[in-house]
Amino acid sequence: MKTKRNATVIFSLIAILPLVIFSCKEPKTEVTVCGTLHGYHKKNPNYSYEQLFTFIKNYDPDIIGLEIRPEDMGEVTTFLKNYYPHEMIEVINRFAGKKLLGIDWWNKSVEGEKVSEKLIDTLFNVVMAQK
Repeated sequence: MKTKRNATVIFSLIAILPLVIFSCKEPKTEVTVCGTLHGYHKKNPNYSYEQLFTFIKNYDPDIIGLEIRPEDMGEVTTFLKNYYPHEMIEVINRFAGKKLLGIDWWNKSVEGEKVSEKLIDTLFNVVMAQK
């Protein structure tokens, strides 16, 4: 009787062990890159703004990376609308409940500064000085 119980316990442990091992592994991360056309969605009947936004909505990502500098993420201002493509600003507006990350970078000289006329002038002057 004792042997049979020991065998049952051992069998149960062996059966459960793979479940414990495999359930402790980190889940795989899936990354999808969704290209945009920087304003040409207006003119392209094969890839409209609505097709882009519908794709994002249906895909339902946990995190959305945008081609906006991290410094400029947050409140959408008229100034931001002037310097970033419509699709980037619209994703911020439409998917405000999602985790949104800015992943763009312009230049070391303006790193950390929010977009402004002064920043644009500084960046322009740096680029022109390098020519």
